[in-house]
Amino acid sequence: MATVEKLSALCSNDTLKEICDQIIASEKPWQANNFSFVRALKQSEKPEGVDLMRDETGALTAVKRATRATMSMYRNELSILRELTHRGFPYTVEVLDLFYDDTFS
Repeated sequence: MATVEKLSALCSNDTLKEICDQIIASEKPWQANNFSFVRALKQSEKPEGVDLMRDETGALTAVKRATRATMSMYRNELSILRELTHRGFPYTVEVLDLFYDDTFS
């Protein structure tokens, strides 16, 4: 069984959909001046990838760039990560925010 399927068993589909709806409803416009690029963590042939950035408080943050079409494939994963953080699971990444601009979500 795939990891996502195992983690999905922790929550009902209704719970995952509710969490996903909350994440999408809290989308914020991307403001590049709030982050400074440190280095690429994962390059992609597509216009997507993961960058290490420093936020306005000085904290290092991984920022995943993905198109809206690609992000729709990650909805369950984002919901699971948010729920694991909410439950206090210590070995996960915390989904801080979802940002969008004309290209990425």
